[in-house]
Amino acid sequence: MAGPEENDIRGLEIDKVVKAVKFVEYVFKNDVAIVPTKSDAIRWYNKTSYGTLSATSPSTTSNISPLSRFQTLETDITRNTSFIRKYAVTDFISMEDIQGADINILDITVMELTRVIIRDVDTRIYNVMTQDRKNPATTDATLKTSINMITTSGGWTDGASNPIRDIFEAQQTLWLSGGYAAGNPTLYLSPQDYTNLRSYLVFAKGSNIPQMSSGLAASGVLAQLGGVNIKVSPNVTADYAVMALPSIAVQWKQFTDTTVKVIDHPGLGKEVRVYELGEAILTSPKAVCLISNTQ
Repeated sequence: MAGPEENDIRGLEIDKVVKAVKFVEYVFKNDVAIVPTKSDAIRWYNKTSYGTLSATSPSTTSNISPLSRFQTLETDITRNTSFIRKYAVTDFISMEDIQGADINILDITVMELTRVIIRDVDTRIYNVMTQDRKNPATTDATLKTSINMITTSGGWTDGASNPIRDIFEAQQTLWLSGGYAAGNPTLYLSPQDYTNLRSYLVFAKGSNIPQMSSGLAASGVLAQLGGVNIKVSPNVTADYAVMALPSIAVQWKQFTDTTVKVIDHPGLGKEVRVYELGEAILTSPKAVCLISNTQ
């Protein structure tokens, strides 16, 4: 039986493996606001109207006369309830495989299972952020609680399209629809659209994306364009891109962070369990703009 020191060493080794599995391509959880929670039921609130409040004419909030009554303006708030979701996977490795394999099968198993959970959590955050990529103009009667959506000038491989204008239009939409400062949003692209955008800049316009620095690479930002951070994720579905202020738009209510447990079964092998509990909530839909028809 392993002593406590050996168990500690094994735990540290597993922890290092898990941290190494924070794959760059799964970027959404790192960008949204992470809020710990101890409850499996989450009560949260979001606005149902956006922009600066205004009085209805002839009422006014400016240049009011002495001793006149103040105008009453109301903010609409909607109460919502969400529930924690569990993400979990397991695998069993025989004693023979652990001791006889030429490669470290335990580390590889931990990495691959952890990657599955990270992917699934990121997929959930992406789906919540984009409201499952629905067009709010046709599927949501309450447009105020829907994300923004624009259609491109054409597929980004189409010679008549203008991807740069599409990107800046999405940035402008964040500003006009929700009153959010348009500086430094993040544009999330699929690998295909990232390739198409670079091709457009290099070959169609004879220019290049500003040089990538090591600092940008470390943060997961692959490029910057007009103050827009560009990131790539395989979770971004084909024919869409997403412009967002992610830490404003979405909260990840974290019940349990990504956790790995290796359970010994003497004479048999080891069981690897990886799990995470949490839920994504879209608190500020107007901090998101879905761009459709990119492909």
